[in-house]
Amino acid sequence: MPYQLDAAERRLKCRQEHLDGFKPLVAAKIFNLGGPYFDETPAEGAEIDFRGSVMSCVSESREAVIAVLKKDPYTLNEVWDWEKAQIFPFKCLVRTALE
Repeated sequence: MPYQLDAAERRLKCRQEHLDGFKPLVAAKIFNLGGPYFDETPAEGAEIDFRGSVMSCVSESREAVIAVLKKDPYTLNEVWDWEKAQIFPFKCLVRTALE
């Protein structure tokens, strides 16, 4: 889910609320992966230019995913750019646990 170009300040203001809202969704096994993406890998100590969010979820439909995401603080505070959003059905064939 890409961020709106002018969303940096709004994102910071509602970030904790966004993270707190995902905790029960992870506990309910609706979301199993999530985090920001960038245009380039951030250099050590450099300012990070967040471009959007990537999430993986388990759901019966695209509409169910959208219903959850529309309630998220990043939607309500106009951080995510819904005009450029992409939601794809996906089946994971390989997964490696962190050590």
